[in-house]
Amino acid sequence: MEPIMRHLLGLFLGIFKEGGDGMYLGLPECFSGSKCDLLAYITKKLKTRLTGWYAKTLSLGGKEVLLKSVAMALPVYAVSCFRLTKYQCQQITSAMTSFWWNSCEEKKKMHWVSWEKMCKTRKEGGLGFRDVGDFNQALLAKQVWRLLTKPNSLLARVYKARYYHRKGFMDAAIGARPSYAWRSIIHGRDLLEKGLIKDIGSWNHPLLSELFFPPDVVRIMSFPPNIASSDSYVWAYNRSGCYTVKSGNWLISHLKHVPAPIPDHEQESRALKAKIWEVKTIPKIKMFLWRVLSGALAVSVCLQAHGMNSDPQCSMCQDAIESISHVLFNCWPAREVWESIRMAIPWILWGIWKHRNEVLYAGKQCDLNALVIHAMEEAEEWNKIKEVQPQTSISTVPVLRRESRWVKPPIDFLKCNLHISWINDSHMCGGAWIVRNHQGDAVFHAREMFLPASNRIAAELRGMLWVLSSLSDLHLDNIEIWSDCSAAIEAIIDPSNWPRYHSYLDKVHRLISSFGKILFKVSSTKGNSVARDIAMSVTREGRTRSYFARGGPAWLHSRAPNTWVDLFERYADDNNKTLKRTTKTSRCLNFGFYNYLEFGSLDEYCTPRVIESLKKFSASTCSSRIDAGTTSVHEELEECVAKFVGQPAAVVFGMGYLTNSAIIPGGLISDSLNHISIINGARGSGATIRVFQHNTPAHLERVLKEQIAEGQPRTHRPWKKIIVVVEGIYSMEGEICHLPEIVSICKKYKAYVYLDEAHSIGAIGKTGRGVCELLGVDTSDVDIMMGTFTKSFGSCGGYIAGSKDLIQYLKYHCPAHLYATSISTPAAQQVISVIKVILGEDASNRGAQKLVRIRENSNFFRFELQKMGFDVLGDNDSPVMPIMLYNPAKIAAFSRACLQENLAVVVVSFPAIPLLLARARICISASHSREDLIKALQVILRRVHSLSQHSKHDLNLPQKAKKPKNGLCL
Repeated sequence: MEPIMRHLLGLFLGIFKEGGDGMYLGLPECFSGSKCDLLAYITKKLKTRLTGWYAKTLSLGGKEVLLKSVAMALPVYAVSCFRLTKYQCQQITSAMTSFWWNSCEEKKKMHWVSWEKMCKTRKEGGLGFRDVGDFNQALLAKQVWRLLTKPNSLLARVYKARYYHRKGFMDAAIGARPSYAWRSIIHGRDLLEKGLIKDIGSWNHPLLSELFFPPDVVRIMSFPPNIASSDSYVWAYNRSGCYTVKSGNWLISHLKHVPAPIPDHEQESRALKAKIWEVKTIPKIKMFLWRVLSGALAVSVCLQAHGMNSDPQCSMCQDAIESISHVLFNCWPAREVWESIRMAIPWILWGIWKHRNEVLYAGKQCDLNALVIHAMEEAEEWNKIKEVQPQTSISTVPVLRRESRWVKPPIDFLKCNLHISWINDSHMCGGAWIVRNHQGDAVFHAREMFLPASNRIAAELRGMLWVLSSLSDLHLDNIEIWSDCSAAIEAIIDPSNWPRYHSYLDKVHRLISSFGKILFKVSSTKGNSVARDIAMSVTREGRTRSYFARGGPAWLHSRAPNTWVDLFERYADDNNKTLKRTTKTSRCLNFGFYNYLEFGSLDEYCTPRVIESLKKFSASTCSSRIDAGTTSVHEELEECVAKFVGQPAAVVFGMGYLTNSAIIPGGLISDSLNHISIINGARGSGATIRVFQHNTPAHLERVLKEQIAEGQPRTHRPWKKIIVVVEGIYSMEGEICHLPEIVSICKKYKAYVYLDEAHSIGAIGKTGRGVCELLGVDTSDVDIMMGTFTKSFGSCGGYIAGSKDLIQYLKYHCPAHLYATSISTPAAQQVISVIKVILGEDASNRGAQKLVRIRENSNFFRFELQKMGFDVLGDNDSPVMPIMLYNPAKIAAFSRACLQENLAVVVVSFPAIPLLLARARICISASHSREDLIKALQVILRRVHSLSQHSKHDLNLPQKAKKPKNGLCL
């Protein structure tokens, strides 16, 4: 530019500082002269960085991370703007290759594998490095994509005015005297053209007006495509239709390499190399394994293949040619190592190779036993670190948070769950949505079958159009729409990154504008299960009939026990002699079930195994255990239960209530508040029964002394056996048995201990093993252990555990074992699976987490109730929580009042308990969230106060049930 013109332009713009010789944003301000000299700083900067890395003596695993994440990132800004020369690409590649193979900068080593092969993907046997030239073109294509999709940007307008003001960008020629930047853009465009698709948006209205009469133009415009948007471009090699550097790099690599027949041995090698990266070991050993399969180790065979003179004999044994296979598997040190250990294989291979190098180059003689021990220690240490520090991923892309389980929407909102089921082979798709209010009640639901869709996202967006149109027709507003397809939600939130589906997204956003407030969120499969089940009935079961209905589907009200339960409304027109059920339901927060560990619901580990057992063994054995009702599952269950409770043997029964009928006849001393099943079982056994005061070891000792002194009734002969029967957790009191003191007394007087753990097994103790584990009692001191599978295990049946002689006796003398049908195999499999989850044998810590949750929930709820002033029975850690209400006349009213606020509780009154000791029995579960517990506390407090205020009479509490200071009761 002429000096006078430069001066005038500076005056006009108010810019008086002149540049041209310096750097701006890391690039030269003026591109004139040799491009190699101008961009030489890139290679220089990279080599400087690599020089510093040489001093770190990194393993190949560490070098891989640095080359991919740092070295390739250094020139990104420059190569995004300008095309590098071939010489510069070679210089950068040479610097990275030397750093990869050399241990120090001065000493050059052999490059065992070419950079071209290392740039192949891991699935193809490479390491996934990027070719510099290809990476440069892929980055330039990203700039081209921006010019194409953002034609109003400043750079696009400058280029248009200079190079293609009369044409479209894709038709622009290189032009006369083009700048280096424009030639670089054209280089990027060459790549983009190979994967670009033009998406037709709207009709060419001017052309239609020239060819047809106006009425016909209107009719034509009503036919598809009927999108009020201009034509656009879509990138074919990305599911969103938006160009990415990764997809561009992939296209270049696949266009370069023409598919050629691959020898069988190379196919096997590629498959093995691809599996290397799944091996659980440290990165440097993974890289070593890759070198093994790539033939990139300095053994004689490989050295000769690279043109070097080398003694072919093995330096260790001198008996065979030194190959990789020989060194690692066939040489005598390797054979000796493999004979001593066959675990931690990656570490063993690495140790053998290091041992060979130390012998060959350092003259060291290593102890092979020490090699094995060291390898095992490294493997164990690495596994411990992986357990303590789970892998986390860091991403700059915002990840939509999934709802782990279904939760109610805010009071002012409706919640719509949508699921689209799509079959890849047939492209068949069907959808369903269900709308629920803030109480969790289903308001509407619908099912629809769609025309085949080419891919899942198209099917999801088609379903989104359907649900938005349906909700708009119903005049519903303030809605949360939850879908388990995160891609569809991302496309709706940011349509600019999903040009492939712009036709659907334009329609979606036009429908969204008709709503006052609408939110789109991502749900998990579990949180979207109802809509998912309805939608899959189209594709899996062939139910192609579309429908719309009020409320929810009928089967929704018969789901597995969970935190929330659907209760049917019942009424009576004959003074409550008979109750009739209506179709109206109430979704209630469930505090009346024994699903302590949430296994009564569908479980990701247990349910598939139960279903498999059902397919194999059917629902029932149709026989008693003594006949043909014993399967391998029953035997496995008995072994599993015996191991879990810490007894030599166990026998299982089909019904928990009947299990207590297996008590051996003799003298029985029973706790006064034992469960009715124990009382009936004792009566059925024909035993003499004596009772001691509830959970009072001192009174038990007195009764024992009396029975030993008096002997049997009438004859006064000595008792052959005296059995003391107690419960781990008393079901009506929530108290934990004083087991250590009771066991001590029974030992003193040589009495047997019978422990009923119906409510305690699985629910308390560090590993769920019940009251013995909680209180530190040795299970060998408890002679007979009984428990049920109906509570913590989410199944049916029960067990007796004890000595092998006792169990053998019961199997041939107990009526419940001789004559009753054996427990169904699916129910038995459920218990086996639950025990494995509790013990962590499912490769997760879900069992431990559930045990922690139920303990925290129980103690939190009990503490808050006591803080409010309620008289709460029981002990800490107990999930059974009786709240004393005392007034028998108000018990039913309290239950109904809670139901009005969608809280389901169990109330207990006469004759189950004494008349004036009425109570509400709360059962806590690991499935209850802190929000669930707080809601229940608020409802209970509110309803107790409400009923107390309406009471017409003062309450006179009995002396045995004194009202606590500042206590609350009805």
